[in-house]
Amino acid sequence: MASVIRQAARKIKFMLTPEDKRHYSKRELHIRAVMKETGWSRKKAVSVMTQAREKLGVTFRDYDVKGMALLSEKEQAELAETIVANRKKAIEKKKQTSRMRAEKHVEDVARNSGMTREEALEKMTACRAATGMSFEHYSKYHFWNIPEEEQGLYFTKGMADALKLKYNRFYDIRNIIFHKNLFLKEFDEYLGRPWIFTENIDKEQFKNKFDGEEKLIFKPESSAGGKGIRVFDLNEDSIDEVYDKITNLGPGVVEGFIKRHPEVSKLSTRAVNTVRIVTIFTRRKADGIETGVPHFVYAGFRMGSGDSYVDNIHSGGLVAAVDIDTGEVMSDAVDFAYKVYDHHPETGHKIRGFRIPYFQEAKEMLGRAILEKNMLGYYGWDIAVTENGPVIVECNTHPGAGILQAPFIHQRKGMKYVIEKYLGDAEYGYSEDDDAGNESSDV
Repeated sequence: MASVIRQAARKIKFMLTPEDKRHYSKRELHIRAVMKETGWSRKKAVSVMTQAREKLGVTFRDYDVKGMALLSEKEQAELAETIVANRKKAIEKKKQTSRMRAEKHVEDVARNSGMTREEALEKMTACRAATGMSFEHYSKYHFWNIPEEEQGLYFTKGMADALKLKYNRFYDIRNIIFHKNLFLKEFDEYLGRPWIFTENIDKEQFKNKFDGEEKLIFKPESSAGGKGIRVFDLNEDSIDEVYDKITNLGPGVVEGFIKRHPEVSKLSTRAVNTVRIVTIFTRRKADGIETGVPHFVYAGFRMGSGDSYVDNIHSGGLVAAVDIDTGEVMSDAVDFAYKVYDHHPETGHKIRGFRIPYFQEAKEMLGRAILEKNMLGYYGWDIAVTENGPVIVECNTHPGAGILQAPFIHQRKGMKYVIEKYLGDAEYGYSEDDDAGNESSDV
């Protein structure tokens, strides 16, 4: 594989043209909206909106969405005062939500461990500062049962966040991953399936694109965790009916449904069952690892469960750890509640020891793609395996710690050693505010 990667290294190219960068910038979308509304040149729109931001404290989005270009100076000032006040309230509400969620985790730990609330809070806070273990995972992992001298051996959310901050420095790359349309366009040769962006498509174009497909899958343009995904069976609905339904779902991408490898079907007959392969690629010597070569760091096998077409753990799926060198599943699987499965609950097939078909080919494909597209950063690639080989499904800017650590929690096996050399001296303790929202790894 090394020779393949070296060959690809000579073909590095930049991913976004200046026009692409401008078109997919949220800031640019608001500039264009104001230009259209007022008839201003781009230079004037940027100048006026920048002045409003500096003088009134409003964002480009505020200026556009609130129609401030059409207001008098007095009206703009009054509206800006309301916008700023509401923003402060929203920030405070987010902090309050963060505190409430943290308190719930503290109460759960106190109840389940037998500690007082004060004892639980003290231990959780100390552990978070020392290891980056979030309150949520401290609770779900029953981390109070792990001796304190061993807690630093576990791969935590704080560490995953530190890897993201250390390596994911390039907005252009993050932007292309965030927008599914841009990502599919850039990696089209690695997809192995037809796809189309739903913006401004006509019915004939849609029908021609998906002629002969049995199922289609719709994904919102900017979403994660399997949210908003819809599957359409063309044996049940006509292509015209599916087109009408999809055009009412908002911006997104439609793809032909991937036909998984028969071996992979043994671990769920509905979901595609993707392999997430986590890579790190850098050209900066200061990062402390070999530069110019993709590093394959860890991997997880994601399986669907029940009637869901989605294998994401947040949507009812299971995840098991995969040996990054051999492609063999090296753990039992767990679900979102960290229940352990040694056999798949629907198919009954044994999970540990399962070998991912075409795993080495998947790594070779990713090595070429990473170098060809100059994918600098720490990313999680979701790979589907078909009878004809591996294909790229999507990429994630936050691969998460759970896909590696969660399957080993019941064995009390810390997995920090896998990522330690990539982490280097990066700091991974974090503050109370980082407990806001859903902390669980995007697996």
